[in-house]
Amino acid sequence: IFLNILLFGGYFYATKNYATKKVTSLSLDDLPTEAIFVPHPEDEEEAERLGKVPMVHYANPEAIRNGGPVYGTFGYRIVAVEYEIPFESVGIREVGDESSGYLLSIPELIAQDKNISYDHFHIGISQHADEHGVENEHKDTNENLIIHFMLIPHEEEVAMGLYCG
Repeated sequence: IFLNILLFGGYFYATKNYATKKVTSLSLDDLPTEAIFVPHPEDEEEAERLGKVPMVHYANPEAIRNGGPVYGTFGYRIVAVEYEIPFESVGIREVGDESSGYLLSIPELIAQDKNISYDHFHIGISQHADEHGVENEHKDTNENLIIHFMLIPHEEEVAMGLYCG
């Protein structure tokens, strides 16, 4: 009886933990329809200067106009989802205040019904506002946060020598 309980407990633990953590990945096949190459010359120059590899970015024109999502790829894999968000839409919070968390969700991945979550994210100030070849609604101010939601572990990003500008 004790052995049966142990076996059942082990089976229950394994199926519960491993079945719910099953994660797929995104590839170039998952890019939105009409996705085009989105150049990031500063990122490419900085990556070369640092001896790293830049991500290649793709988005459809509507996403470029709206500040995202722009998909960062490495080889055949989508490794990041990028958004440009105007500073004024973020608001100001005192240290210790709770955030609504709305910036940290990726609705496109939820909509695709993928069991994917991001590992970490990088936040910077946008430098790409006029270079996409498509009018960007936020380009007048050039005061945007740019957030890369990284779909790969930081260790893998570093091991690949990936530059995320």
